[in-house]
Amino acid sequence: MRLAFTVRALGLAAALLLPAAHAWAEAPALPRYASLRHDAVHVRAGPGQDYPIRWTYQRQGLPVQVVREYENWRLVRDFEGAEGWVHAGGLTRRRTAVVMGAVRVLRAEPADGARAVARIEPGVVAKLDKCERAWCRLSVQGHAGWVKQQEIWGVKPGEKVE
Repeated sequence: MRLAFTVRALGLAAALLLPAAHAWAEAPALPRYASLRHDAVHVRAGPGQDYPIRWTYQRQGLPVQVVREYENWRLVRDFEGAEGWVHAGGLTRRRTAVVMGAVRVLRAEPADGARAVARIEPGVVAKLDKCERAWCRLSVQGHAGWVKQQEIWGVKPGEKVE
């Protein structure tokens, strides 16, 4: 009888732990990219309301790289390399990218010789639709097209985004 109780107790413990293990297995790996949910997102010196605000992002949609997590707080890095802690509620999984370097050509197809759709300035934030091989499809201000992955920040080198 005692052996049956132990087996049942272990079975119950396993059943209770399975959902937690499953959720853990589905947690996105670090580092990963996210974007700012609001027009104003405070960046703190540490993971909590008791830490001082170091600065405030004032650009909804700006992509950030999540490099660490602590409870409901995320240590993020921006395209300039600045790091700080933001509350998870200030982030969204929606993928965006920042145009880097120089003026870039948004192309109709993922090829160097493809027709130009628009020119986009450095610092422009665009919606990241998808990435295939060395090209990413962006949407910005009513225009959609392809840029080389190396010309933007907000995606890992070689990352496939669908």
